[in-house]
Amino acid sequence: MPLLALLLAAGLSGQSTDPAPWFDGFILAAADADMVAFAYADGRLEPLAPEEGADALILIEERGGALVALDTAHAPNSVVSWPQIIEGAPDQGAVYVVETRGSLPREIETVESAYSSFPEGRSLHAFQIEDGRLRPRGVSPAGLNPQSVSRGPGGDWLILASEDGGAEAIFVRIDPAGMARDQRAIDLDPDYRQGGENRLRGLFWSPDGAFVAANVENHRIEIYRVERDEAGDPSALSKAGAALEIGGRWSVAKWTPDSRHLLLTDTAWPDGTIGMLTQPRGRLISVAVDENGGARLADQIRVGLSPEGFDISPDGRLAVTVNMGRTYLPDSPFLRFWPGRNQSSLSLISIDPETGALSPEGPEVYFDGVLPEDAIFDADGDSLAVATFHLRQGPLRRRGLIDLWRVVETPAGPRLENTGERLETVRGPHDLVWMPSD
Repeated sequence: MPLLALLLAAGLSGQSTDPAPWFDGFILAAADADMVAFAYADGRLEPLAPEEGADALILIEERGGALVALDTAHAPNSVVSWPQIIEGAPDQGAVYVVETRGSLPREIETVESAYSSFPEGRSLHAFQIEDGRLRPRGVSPAGLNPQSVSRGPGGDWLILASEDGGAEAIFVRIDPAGMARDQRAIDLDPDYRQGGENRLRGLFWSPDGAFVAANVENHRIEIYRVERDEAGDPSALSKAGAALEIGGRWSVAKWTPDSRHLLLTDTAWPDGTIGMLTQPRGRLISVAVDENGGARLADQIRVGLSPEGFDISPDGRLAVTVNMGRTYLPDSPFLRFWPGRNQSSLSLISIDPETGALSPEGPEVYFDGVLPEDAIFDADGDSLAVATFHLRQGPLRRRGLIDLWRVVETPAGPRLENTGERLETVRGPHDLVWMPSD
């Protein structure tokens, strides 16, 4: 063998030939297998057979360009919530899932309302990632129909949003092993509108730990200051300023890494069934939050139809919204050709870290899929995982999907590119969280 070949062989020996992963980190997906997406409209659940799966937490990794499901654990959860019911604690390798609504027996095929016919949810499930496996770490009370779970800085505490009028905010202490321990319930008593929903729809803890943002009735934001006791533990929430009216029907909120801005999606869904057929494009909204907790509108931008879940890149400079269009509309001759019924989209948006100003990065990118609700960036912000509840026709009507996208730099700016890599899961993935894989 020539000397050069010998040197190359020696240099490559013991090294992996697998390409570097596109997606840096684990993908954790919460899947609600209890209903097909169209049950929102017609109440027909299309229940799965036992061998087709049940509500689950799925641990996923990208290896050599292919998405791989490393493990699946039973985790009761519900798509009736906004996509904010799963949270990770990267430094502890822990993952938490709240159960917004319970499950019905599989023999029940039709319900009066997909929103209210399922049993109450009351649990918080904790899991540990160990050697590529999901280890259950206990179940804790979580109030009534918990709407969200958010982790405070340092990982000592979670905060849950509950529909319990006397305990709308619940602080949950987390021990060093990631297990939920004691709780502190707080009656926020926000100012509900006359004729409004009279409920809290989410709580979002700022990265610096100073504030919690509250979604009140899907119409406005309240910023609360986190009060702490002598031991430094959270003990109360106090209003930091006047509520900010958003209008529309906003869903999920996320803080930028520096805690200076709060981004949120507005689905633009008006009240009533007809509104779900004719709503305009939704919005991504940027809210500036000052050091005292005062909130003001910084910017807003139109995205696609019906945005719910979204993510902010680790450097805080990009956001991507998942726009489900009107894919929730069921099959019927009247709706077969209704605009927005057959495709969903992604919108890539740049964020000015100083002002919170928002700018589009290219046009919407369309793809097939029913009820895609969430997306997450990887550790370096150049890849994206997107969760789709299921497809409209064929065997994948009974399966869920995770798609892999890339953020590609072009002379005109960053653009989204579908890699074509797709993982089938149990039906109903609707909420994602990133976790480190090292």
